[in-house]
Amino acid sequence: MFFACQIKTPEPLKSRAEINQENEKIFLAYDAFNHKSYARAYELFDQLYDESQYFEFFEYQLKALFNSERFSLLEQKSTAFLKLKEHKNIRRFLAVSLIRQQKHQKALAVSLKLLGKNNQERDYILIADIYFLLANYVEALKFYESAYNLSKNEFALAKIADIFKLQKNYKEAVARYETHIRLYGCGRSSCQNLADLYLQLKNFTGVLTTLQKLYIESKDKVIAAKIVDLYKIKKDYHGLASFLVFSRFDNKLLIEVYKYLRQFHKAKALALRLHHESKDLHYLAEYAMLKFETTKPMNHKILLEVINDLKRVVRQIPDHVYLNYLGYLLVDNDLELEYGLQVIKQALKQDANNIAYLDSLAWAYYKLGDYESAYKVMQTIAKMRTLEGVIKEHYDIIEQAY
Repeated sequence: MFFACQIKTPEPLKSRAEINQENEKIFLAYDAFNHKSYARAYELFDQLYDESQYFEFFEYQLKALFNSERFSLLEQKSTAFLKLKEHKNIRRFLAVSLIRQQKHQKALAVSLKLLGKNNQERDYILIADIYFLLANYVEALKFYESAYNLSKNEFALAKIADIFKLQKNYKEAVARYETHIRLYGCGRSSCQNLADLYLQLKNFTGVLTTLQKLYIESKDKVIAAKIVDLYKIKKDYHGLASFLVFSRFDNKLLIEVYKYLRQFHKAKALALRLHHESKDLHYLAEYAMLKFETTKPMNHKILLEVINDLKRVVRQIPDHVYLNYLGYLLVDNDLELEYGLQVIKQALKQDANNIAYLDSLAWAYYKLGDYESAYKVMQTIAKMRTLEGVIKEHYDIIEQAY
């Protein structure tokens, strides 16, 4: 009898139907949570926790409350749990629920109890955030520093810099970022934040230096585009050329920069290399035009090579720039005058008011002996702008012939 009294009667085993029903409820709870049906998820996890006391179900209750912004109930649930048992993650939920309800002092008291022997970075940041919300920047800085010292966290670094910026101590904010980058590398967050800070201080050299460090590590095309824009703003085309050579970000732009800097031989060599590598006829056209511009004095052999290259291009890419260039070369050198006139007219179909193309047209008519048509076109140009340079020379010759 004594021993019989000591034997605990085992709980009856669940039936297969009960097990299936419970498994279905678990599936529905996680499915509701994953599909952001947080009200339904909370209801199911609440039932599951009441039935099983399984801690993970309780945590998912709190997550569902947080995601549905039911902070008052989240506070109640977390507080009730902590009265029975201490748990750091539940304390964090409680602190966050209080913050979201603007109960900052209470949140601070709750959060400080997270600290002990083995403090975690996220707890330092949580406490620092609350001090920051309370505008107690001295204490906030202290706890952000503690978080940063644990793992060199870039978020904590950004908050430290933000405090110094609020205090107008931009020099210290810059120094913190520069020290971090020097010691631990150019993480995207720290380098981007430092670049933004330099931009705020109108230190464009600092912005460029920092973004270039970031580009070296990331090879991010968005960063490269920002660097290009900054060089353009500074009108530092030599610097832009150097960056484009190093990065190979935009070879077409590099050709244009070389041309702007009148470094035509570099532009020509690059265009030829790019054509050989890619077989892109745009590069062949660039090479042909630059070949003509850089050959001094011009000889008939080179002239014919340029013309043949441009003919090859316009057969497949009838771009108005290439058409006009080819047409003008032909008529100016008394070669294939009718064909030259034809391709110039094709260029004008794409850009009818282009004065350079109209000048080419007038010159073609002149070369063909149609002085009346040539003069009419020149009169049209004269109404559009003041004549100067080669166009003025053409006008005088055509007017005299007319």
